[in-house]
Amino acid sequence: MKKAQLEITMARVIALVLLVFFLIFGVTILPRIFNEKLDEEMIDQLCFQSILLNAEKRIPVAGTETVKSKCVTKYITIHPTGAEQKFEANPLDDTRGGESVKLGKIPFRKDLSGKKCSEIEGNPGIINGEKEEACLFQNINKRISYEMFRCWTNFHKGKRRVFSLYRDDTQCIVCSVIRFDNEIRSKYKNWGPVGIYMAGDEDKYEQYSLDHYMKTNSDLKSAAKTYYEYTLDIVDKVYQPPYYDYDVSNDYAVVFVALNKEATNMIADKLWEEIKNLLGDDAPDEEEGNYVNRIEFVPNHEVPMLCGDFV
Repeated sequence: MKKAQLEITMARVIALVLLVFFLIFGVTILPRIFNEKLDEEMIDQLCFQSILLNAEKRIPVAGTETVKSKCVTKYITIHPTGAEQKFEANPLDDTRGGESVKLGKIPFRKDLSGKKCSEIEGNPGIINGEKEEACLFQNINKRISYEMFRCWTNFHKGKRRVFSLYRDDTQCIVCSVIRFDNEIRSKYKNWGPVGIYMAGDEDKYEQYSLDHYMKTNSDLKSAAKTYYEYTLDIVDKVYQPPYYDYDVSNDYAVVFVALNKEATNMIADKLWEEIKNLLGDDAPDEEEGNYVNRIEFVPNHEVPMLCGDFV
């Protein structure tokens, strides 16, 4: 009898412990897993909608936005085993007091062929051979390409007038800042631009080059266009296509740029008809003046020289 009572008591204790565990998991861990994804998608959607609303409701002669942009900067830190991400603030929830929104770490597990980078997984934080090295840079290229794609998507591929009046100063919104951790900086600081460093070896160039990655890969949402084709802006199409590369010694920024009036007028005087043809139905009315939007991937320290006014 006593043995049976003891077994019942133990079963109740175990059940109680499991109940407490699942309650803690459900209240703390599970919402965090889902909220991280929801926060990222909702923050991007809020940015997209705020740009759309301003474009639709703008007052052409006004010098400010009719609807304020709700786009916040995303910070990505690249480690040998993955990328840590966070938004500088959450415009969705004022109760957070402007605190940053941390997202889940993106692990670098597979190379371009889909094979596991097993040695990276087995030795966290250590890069031993060419396989791990190639896998690392392929995943870096994927992250950067996606951030370019995300930024250009949020700003309607440059086809909306983001500000009611483009000012004498170039106006910018920084979509993302990409940083490399100390281990990566230390190991590859003497390479310089990665694509140029690998240019003499065709096989390695194709594995390591950001420019090659963008020209040969795409996001499923981009209607089969490569990252490179998708993120071409008007100036890229009219003047000179861009070349994308990076040096791990620098931080980089993905920036939406609304060109100032001088730059806009210079382009418009030369090739405005061609630009209007490219914009099609999205070209602005003549009485509102011309506008040109761009997307830039530049070293972060060059952003103040690129942008006269941060929005």
